[in-house]
This record gives sequence, structure tokens and C-alpha cells, in this order.
Amino acid sequence: MRGDVYDGVTNYRLRDILLDYVHTTVLDAEDFGYELTTLLAAHGGAAPAMLNLLDSHDTTRILTTLKGDADKLRILLTLQMTLPGAPMIYYGDEVGLLGETDPDCRRTFPWDETQWNARVTVFTRELIALRHAYPALRHGSPEVLGFFNGVLAYRMAAEGDEAIVVVNPREAIAHLDLPLTSASTNWQQFDGGQRYSVSGGALHLPLVPACSAQVLLPG
Repeated sequence: MRGDVYDGVTNYRLRDILLDYVHTTVLDAEDFGYELTTLLAAHGGAAPAMLNLLDSHDTTRILTTLKGDADKLRILLTLQMTLPGAPMIYYGDEVGLLGETDPDCRRTFPWDETQWNARVTVFTRELIALRHAYPALRHGSPEVLGFFNGVLAYRMAAEGDEAIVVVNPREAIAHLDLPLTSASTNWQQFDGGQRYSVSGGALHLPLVPACSAQVLLPG
């Protein structure tokens, strides 16, 4: 209202720390959690208005940056779709379009569907639909539940809705317990996968697979 701050910005700072955590491994989970908390605090009430991106017309395309690693892309997209802000998908990323720095990153969209990366298209659609379906992912703020080496887990809650996000861009971790205060005692991967239970005030994960991203919902 005073006109002395931006209403929102293109959130390249978030992009930087996401890549440092998932791709370059400069940041471990604890470091990333600290950087994320610091960034969200700096944005304050404007955090939901930030334009969260993984690439743009000014950068190398994200799948090229990741050297074609779709598992890492799924982790990044999961974080993008579950953290505060407005996710922006640069045209073509949803079908796995490649491209080096400008002007190569501005290639024509491939309308021939045989040229699409089907796996990337499927999980992009799934994660967008998930964000639309659950208010916690659009309006919540991350509550960090724990981190161990590369694994980061956080809870999103809003409007009586909640979800837990568990990402691991590193090696598999066995027997991870996350402290959790929730009325829900059973949780399931959003796509109908693995089920988990809460007992003794902790959510028990028998295994967190390598290079994985999970969004858990009550049920």
C-alpha cells in the first residue's frame, strides 16, 4: 500500500536454492531448509505472490540443466507445486523440451506428440492437478518435520486440509521417523501408492527411495 516494496517478483532466488539442493548438491537438506525459511521470511506476506519458476526464456531449459534426469525434475516440480508462491511452467517443459541458453531455450513447441517425453508430461499433469485439488498446497506454509542427509520432509496445512511432502535427491534412507502432531493416523502417497501409519507421535517411513518425491495425504 505504501508503494515501497514489490508486490511480487520472478523468484530466481528460489530457483537457485532448489537447483543447489536437488542438482548440484551444494546444499544438503538442512541447508536447503534454512535457505528456504530465510527466503520465505524475507518475502513475508508477499510469498504467495512470488512467481516460482524452474527456468525461463533467459536460462537453459530445466531438463537440459539436469542432463535429462527426469527423476530430479519430478523432485523439483514437486517442490515447486507444494511451496508458497505461484508456479510457472515455461512452455514446453511439460513435454520435456530441451534447450541451451538463449536463443536455444526459445525453440518452437513440438506439436508432434511422438516427440514428447511421456513420463514428464504425465507427472507434470498429476502434480498440477494435485495442487488444484488440495488447499493446503496452495495456501499453506511449510512446517519442517525433519531432515536427514538429503531427505527433507515438511507439512502443509490450510483450511482444514493437510499434506506431507517428503523429497530425497540423494541415496535411499531406511527407517525414517518424522515427529507429527495430526488427527490423521494413516497417510498414503497421493497416487494410491505406499501407506504409512502414525504411532507414538511419529510418522514411520520404512524406506525413502533414492531420488524420490512423495506427497502424502490423510487416509
